[in-house]
Amino acid sequence: MKLSACVITKNEAKNITKWLASMKKIAHEMIVVDTGSTDDTVSIAKAYGAKVFEIKWENDFSKAKNYAIDKACGDWILFLDADERFTDDCIKTVPIHIAKYHKLKYIDAIVCRIFNIDEDVKGKIINTFGNIRIFRNATYLRYKGNVHEMLYNKHKSIGLCMLDKILSIYHTGYSTHIVQDKLKRNLALLKEDIAKNGEHPSQYRYLCDCYHGLGDFEKTIEYARKFLESGEITVGGNHEIHKRLIDGLVFSKKPKEEIMQEIEKAIQTYPIEPTFWYSKGDLQFQNGRFIEAEQSLHKALELDEIKLGDYSADMFILYRELTYLSLGKILLTKGDKEEAMNALFTGLQINKYNQEIFSTFYEAIREVDEVTIIEFLNTIYQLDCSDDIKFLVENLQKINSGRVKLYYMNIARKKNINCEINEVQQLIDTNKYDIAEKILLEDIHNRYIEMMVATIGLRNDDSIQITKVVLPDEYVNVLEFILYKNGKLTAHENEIYFDVLRVAKVLDMKLT
Repeated sequence: MKLSACVITKNEAKNITKWLASMKKIAHEMIVVDTGSTDDTVSIAKAYGAKVFEIKWENDFSKAKNYAIDKACGDWILFLDADERFTDDCIKTVPIHIAKYHKLKYIDAIVCRIFNIDEDVKGKIINTFGNIRIFRNATYLRYKGNVHEMLYNKHKSIGLCMLDKILSIYHTGYSTHIVQDKLKRNLALLKEDIAKNGEHPSQYRYLCDCYHGLGDFEKTIEYARKFLESGEITVGGNHEIHKRLIDGLVFSKKPKEEIMQEIEKAIQTYPIEPTFWYSKGDLQFQNGRFIEAEQSLHKALELDEIKLGDYSADMFILYRELTYLSLGKILLTKGDKEEAMNALFTGLQINKYNQEIFSTFYEAIREVDEVTIIEFLNTIYQLDCSDDIKFLVENLQKINSGRVKLYYMNIARKKNINCEINEVQQLIDTNKYDIAEKILLEDIHNRYIEMMVATIGLRNDDSIQITKVVLPDEYVNVLEFILYKNGKLTAHENEIYFDVLRVAKVLDMKLT
């Protein structure tokens, strides 16, 4: 039994080395179909011994992938994207698992678990879902669809083996710094397909996803509704579209009654999906219905213990920490600090870099003595991890954390960890109040100057009156002198006047 690892590429020099190194451990051949790279993708692939084929990109992912399959000689295909790779703990078991099903001819493909990872947020898991990445090299199995391509069996439905609890794949293609460009590309391809072949229900899900990611929430609502009303089924994904619909309603600031109605409909349709109970609890919390919100959030956590079907996308992975945050806030409001601390502590264990959970947690433990607070924090954050120390120093500055902040600042200094330390706060901490005051006064002066320039630029009576209320008298005098040529300026007011002139000159702005 031989395995062929296939991939299509375009300017994947950043990712292809990891893909090749990973696949070389288990594949008998590596097929790279390049669609027009201008970086080192092709040369890197050749250096690793891959079979490289260069073709013209025709705005069709299926066509390029099927070309790769045609070039493969193995019994089974491993078709991972260039920014995907099997996790280290499962890759060596891949051939073993495939071998178990090799002689079972009714099994066409194997479903793995995909973990979308955001590299820009310390490898945070965005979501997970089951999808086909391993399948037989058979003439009846091919991809279709120019974007969001799907594998299909030309004769019948695909015979699937579910190994998504065993075989895991990390995907970094939806990291923050690249996701917008990818969504714009996908939307353009979908629109091109619609222009040629007309709009079809199979496209609604992907249109909804694109518009959601690009922040067009009216379109998100439109295509989410179209999808849900069409009767189309995306295995394990329909509840994701319903969440997109709820998000669209929330971000479009639709009436809260309409949002709650859609949440209730989602709960009725997907009774064991915890995400919708979180959405319900969050909305109840915003409306001040704390008792009901607490019940809904606990229900979300209870359902989280129940595992959905093998295919299902795990949406709650994004909301688990937020559920504990909301619970912590509710418990603090009720005065139950101990339970609030427990909830928020759990939230930090899920994501120790969530700034809002951290600041809320600190509020809950603020009255505890500083040594105990440090002991608490040291159970979550590692003193030998520069990212942890950097996070603590930069966030403890934002709250009045006293000697706790100084403790971690001292560790940062000793370990030469570069943190963004507020200069004024550092001066105050070291009793240099005179220098801190001078810097603060200079900053306030500059803010006043910027406010005056903006007001002069607007020349709006309401803005002028508001600005005059905020500014000290000498700044008001300068403002009126510039606007109305009123009165004479003192020596200090002249300095203010010339500062305004300097800023206006930089902005190429005429004051008269």
